[in-house]
Amino acid sequence: MTRTWLNYLCGLLLLLGPIAAHAQTCTASFANVAFGSISTVSSNPTDLVGNSTINCSGFSTPYVNVCLSLGDPRTMNGPSSSTLSYDLYVDSARSQRWGSVWAGPTATWITATIALSGGKGNASVPFYARVFGNQGSAVAGAYSQTFTGSWTGVQGIAFSSGSPVCTSSTTQYGTFSLTLTATVVAECLISATNIDFGQVGLILSPVNSTGQVSSTCTKNAPFSISLSAGQGVGASMSARRMTLNGGSQTLSYGLYTDAARSSPWGDGTGGTGTVSGNGTGSAQTSTIYATLLAPASVPPGVYADTVVATITY
Repeated sequence: MTRTWLNYLCGLLLLLGPIAAHAQTCTASFANVAFGSISTVSSNPTDLVGNSTINCSGFSTPYVNVCLSLGDPRTMNGPSSSTLSYDLYVDSARSQRWGSVWAGPTATWITATIALSGGKGNASVPFYARVFGNQGSAVAGAYSQTFTGSWTGVQGIAFSSGSPVCTSSTTQYGTFSLTLTATVVAECLISATNIDFGQVGLILSPVNSTGQVSSTCTKNAPFSISLSAGQGVGASMSARRMTLNGGSQTLSYGLYTDAARSSPWGDGTGGTGTVSGNGTGSAQTSTIYATLLAPASVPPGVYADTVVATITY
């Protein structure tokens, strides 16, 4: 009886002896960073805040310091080999670029010190994204970039006290995936200079002057510029009128698309024309050819009118 019991006990010890330890691991996950619709002809950047979620398990220490590394380039690809530049930062002022521990001591990266309970813990850490303005070479359409594999890294240092710093030799737990998207919309900006006929006396012959309309449109976006009839009483796009300040008398003038002043610039109706083109991403200038019509016999004074330039794209 005794021998049989000992054999059974030995077999039980052999069965329970090798117990596997839980592996230490940390993972990072991200929702897609969607900038939405953006303008590339504006000088204003498009900013948003993203979030990383870090989960760790299998640790015997009370803390783990986790670092998330991100490589280059920071360029989204779009239609017709067009690209869109952006960057990612670890601070809300967007002064510290999110980089990689393998880039050297001057780089910065996302860090999180996670308190562990039962070997587990998690943290949510923000990061800050920006698409730069004035990217006139980008055509309208959808853009995206995905970071994965060797471009990314999740590292960590298990510790009980102090504040350890990640380095290129720190334990590598894995990689993560991060996708960024944006949609460049067709858009135009427009501005115009004033037209001044100067000081004139008795108007016996036409008096000419010019002005300019400046338009900046998304690359390859078609556009058309029209001019309103103005505010003069009885004015039309083919027969505009300036009004005497403080009075009701008017002075006739015309605005044209050509130097010969044969094509009135209006909205394309009533025998008028418009100025059309395709955006280049940079400012394009169109000349307004103006003529003060003669003969005219009106009281002296300052005559003015306001015409609205409208760009359609």
